[in-house]
Amino acid sequence: MSKPLAIPYDYPCPYRQACPHLQGMSTAAIWHRHELDSQPAQRDRERIDQLVEWLNEREQQVRRLEQESQQLRAQIKALHQKQFKANPPAPTPQEASLAPKKKRGAPVGPLPAGRQVRPGNGPLPITWIKPSPCHHPPAVPIVRVPACIR
Repeated sequence: MSKPLAIPYDYPCPYRQACPHLQGMSTAAIWHRHELDSQPAQRDRERIDQLVEWLNEREQQVRRLEQESQQLRAQIKALHQKQFKANPPAPTPQEASLAPKKKRGAPVGPLPAGRQVRPGNGPLPITWIKPSPCHHPPAVPIVRVPACIR
């Protein structure tokens, strides 16, 4: 590949009005077109910057409103929970192990008044029986039929 030639500063280009490398256009026309294209591009960049700034402001406003909404929801929840009694905290495993466990079955100790021990239990544990009622219903005599009438 050959080295590009160094062109002197005051070189008069014969293709200044119609350069074959620029598809027959003049260098002045190309420069003018570049200037025309750069102005709308600059306006577009400024408009994009304005829109980005507007979006950033809106994002900050949304974050602020979300934070305010969370605070209001927390206040409503606190007011709602005030109406109800709080559950007692669950005992920790250490507290549960220290508390005596209830024994299952009938209570041990003297029998309550009016109760009797069922006789003949032997080695079985003491059980309680209900006392018999004080009054009995009156006896009603039943007449017996001597034989079948058919």
